[in-house]
Amino acid sequence: MDAPSPVRRGSVFLKKLSFHIRQSVYIDAVNLADANLALGCRAWASSSRGDDPSAVTDGLTTGKRWESEWKKDGEWIAVDLKHEFELTRVRLFWENAYATAFDIEVSTDGDNWTQAASVSDGKGGEEDVALAPGTHGRYIRMRETGRAMPEYGTSLYEMEVYGSRHLSTIIDAVVDERASDGVAYDLRGYRVEPDAPGIVITASGKRINR
Repeated sequence: MDAPSPVRRGSVFLKKLSFHIRQSVYIDAVNLADANLALGCRAWASSSRGDDPSAVTDGLTTGKRWESEWKKDGEWIAVDLKHEFELTRVRLFWENAYATAFDIEVSTDGDNWTQAASVSDGKGGEEDVALAPGTHGRYIRMRETGRAMPEYGTSLYEMEVYGSRHLSTIIDAVVDERASDGVAYDLRGYRVEPDAPGIVITASGKRINR
């Protein structure tokens, strides 16, 4: 068999060639639409005061926060999701110095950005922003275009990102990483049965859910 093939709904057959040894393994995976894809991912920004920009991906909606340079317009914060995803929405948790207007932009390379949503009536607090249908990318950023407190910057506690990965994407990722004993694969965007965030593949094909 030269390419991964579905053997039953939700189950994917993966093949790995290592010199003269062929290793095969089954992964059961389904879309997990409620997974925060940004959790623990690297974040960076156009400017930053105080806490590191990674505060927006630490899973905490209070406490540490990203704060942009004061009295500057057009500041942004970006997150590297590590893989390309189909993206559906973003949830933002603002500090008092929120953005009254902002764009959500996505990119596949981190250099060229496409607008996925534009908000002109930001209210602060917790904001759920739907992205344009068909939005996909590895990188995502919030770019401020209006501030609630002009004398300060923009301040954000947390940036959650939601979406999913196609099965073909995860197959390619596992094969490209050259599956080997004891390697834990990043299956964010999928649930591995039974309800585990990752899987360890062994050369014998035995799997350990965790």
